[in-house]
Amino acid sequence: FVTLRGGVALGAWSVAAFIDNLADSHPVTNYDFTINSATGPFDRVQRNYTFRPRTFGLTFTYRK
Repeated sequence: FVTLRGGVALGAWSVAAFIDNLADSHPVTNYDFTINSATGPFDRVQRNYTFRPRTFGLTFTYRK
């Protein structure tokens, strides 16, 4: 999981660009099992948790 952030300050304003999950990787970081109550106790459902997809954006900040 790689995060990049870079920015510049312009007087009272600052602007930063960011990218989260640069490689857009999706390894399973956690999982759990639950019982599907609609179909009976022998039908288990597995949930896998991964990183968010690649996300990018801008942050603007104004400070007096």
